[in-house]
Amino acid sequence: MDDNEVKAASIAKMLEGRVVPDEKRVQICIKGAVLGFPATLEAVRVGYPFGVSYYLETKVVDDPHSSSDQNALRMTIIPRAVRGFLSPILRMFLMEPKGQDLGMPKLDAAFVSSFNEPRIAERLVRYPGIQENLLELAKVSPFSELLVRTDAGLYLAQRKSFRDLDLDVCKVTFKLLGGIGKIISDSF
Repeated sequence: MDDNEVKAASIAKMLEGRVVPDEKRVQICIKGAVLGFPATLEAVRVGYPFGVSYYLETKVVDDPHSSSDQNALRMTIIPRAVRGFLSPILRMFLMEPKGQDLGMPKLDAAFVSSFNEPRIAERLVRYPGIQENLLELAKVSPFSELLVRTDAGLYLAQRKSFRDLDLDVCKVTFKLLGGIGKIISDSF
């Protein structure tokens, strides 16, 4: 077994899942569960410049009588490249988008957000635990993009290659995604 196979087996054990052979699509595919939600970690290739992707499915069973999917939140969260007191000027030069305002100063300063349902997005970020989990995710797992869909689940892209991925970072990332997923599943 090489280092990548050992790492994949360790992550599969952590997720109480298995490594899924899917060489035609991705080099690494690990499926398991986090807080009872189906979870997947994928890497197109194990080395640089390919990163890893985390998936957490929060809606496992479709309710045929539910019409809430039409108003489901679709939110994209991207960490800001520029922070600090000179950020408005530097953002102009770097052409960083302003994003949509969430009404939460810490989140607006840390992320560029876009969403389709402002009322639901504001309710989500104000929910106890969400702001803390998002800020901790940005600190622990420097992600490039987080997609939140209240009708499906979460997707997080990380630039770090599978070969360079730290197992503790992977574990904490899934734990934080699981916390966000639990809130979405229970309250949205």
